[in-house]
Amino acid sequence: MGILDHRRTWHFTLAAPPDECINAFLGGLAGKKGFQLLRSQWEPHRGTAHGLPTASGTYRGRSGAIGAVTSMSRRATEEQEAAIGSVLSFQVTGHDSNSGRTRCSMAMTRTGRVFLFFTPDARFFRAAMNRVAHQLRAVDANLTMTKS
Repeated sequence: MGILDHRRTWHFTLAAPPDECINAFLGGLAGKKGFQLLRSQWEPHRGTAHGLPTASGTYRGRSGAIGAVTSMSRRATEEQEAAIGSVLSFQVTGHDSNSGRTRCSMAMTRTGRVFLFFTPDARFFRAAMNRVAHQLRAVDANLTMTKS
């Protein structure tokens, strides 16, 4: 995981129907399994674009133990508030019905900025993106993933 991975577009190709890919994305955003230090809350949305399913999550802030600690720090609270409303988007970009393989992409499509270039709560965005990748890998252990 790179420190700027939240600024990249993540591309996946896996053996699964499009709806299963969307469900894996939404499951990754929910992130309710096990202990996670960088837990976050996302408001999920489903849609379609060009006849293919899409989904997105609007960042609603930190949660869990770190969410409680955040409220005790003015700086952490300000960083979280600058990040609220950021959007992580996921779209199916193609599906080959012969091979059963689906191509998808995921990217932060809206983020706040602090000091012109710093992305507030970027570590929470990267953690959510990694949870999504983990969920997709659970669907197809042989998926291919690239970042651009």
